[in-house]
Amino acid sequence: MATEPLIFILVNIYLYWGLNVKIVINKCYGGFSLSEEQALAYGIDESELYEGGQGLVYYDSVDRTDPKLIEVIEKGLPNAWASDLRVVEIPDGAFYEIEEYDGAEYLIWSESPINYA
Repeated sequence: MATEPLIFILVNIYLYWGLNVKIVINKCYGGFSLSEEQALAYGIDESELYEGGQGLVYYDSVDRTDPKLIEVIEKGLPNAWASDLRVVEIPDGAFYEIEEYDGAEYLIWSESPINYA
């Protein structure tokens, strides 16, 4: 298709010029969770750290593009035992979804709306 090289060039321009969005995902089986160090640096109250007695803080509703969360992850603080949090980048304005299998996440993104029909 004739538009594929153009899309490739546009995506590379987005990434090269820094017109991108950072997103935090978990790259290991077990699920998205913050370690105690990450949770405290993120600003979570100490009384909320040990939900369920496991010593992990699970947050499915956290904004994965939150600049404070990204800053904490980029500091390189130790991950929780069932988590390997990473920052990935996609072009600004791209549509994306975070998918997971047994807690290990991957990012699907597109320049147009994602349709699973």
